[in-house]
Amino acid sequence: MHTLKRAAAAAISLSVLATAPALAQTPYIGQVETFSFDFCPEGWMQANGQLLAVSNPNYQKLFSLIGTLYGGDGTTVFALPDLRGRVPISAGQGPDLSTYRVGESGGEEAVTLTTETMPRHTHSASVQINVPAQPLVTKQSSGQPVNGPSGKTNDEPVAVRPAGGDQPHENRMPYLALTYCVNIEGTYPKRD
Repeated sequence: MHTLKRAAAAAISLSVLATAPALAQTPYIGQVETFSFDFCPEGWMQANGQLLAVSNPNYQKLFSLIGTLYGGDGTTVFALPDLRGRVPISAGQGPDLSTYRVGESGGEEAVTLTTETMPRHTHSASVQINVPAQPLVTKQSSGQPVNGPSGKTNDEPVAVRPAGGDQPHENRMPYLALTYCVNIEGTYPKRD
């Protein structure tokens, strides 16, 4: 009897272990994955912002999960996430970081710096004053002659010529392009 119970327990354990990897490999509807090839496998659609019909039975479960987070009117169409030229960022807020909502997008591919966005800084300039080799002879306001080298100085500001070309600079970190796909046929996820 003990041998039979042990054999049954072993068979159940093996059955659970055999199905666990299969369950772990089944993607959730709405799950986004990255692929190293240039297409999405069957049951997946490219995360390119395309509009899908709300009324299409193949997309109703996906619509029930993401609604209009990524676009669409919610009556006739809804949109898949558009990750073309974008970097995903986790929703929520970390310590001393901004808050990001699911579906929110932002950032710029190129940025032109303005005076307001530049760090505070100074420019140095050198000024050359030419002094003639001949001494200067002039009179003071009292009429007495004054002898000395000539030259002119004043407290006028010195202008530094503008530099730069007002062109935007690239604002991307080093990147590697991959294919992002959204699952449309997997397991419907349950909330905790």
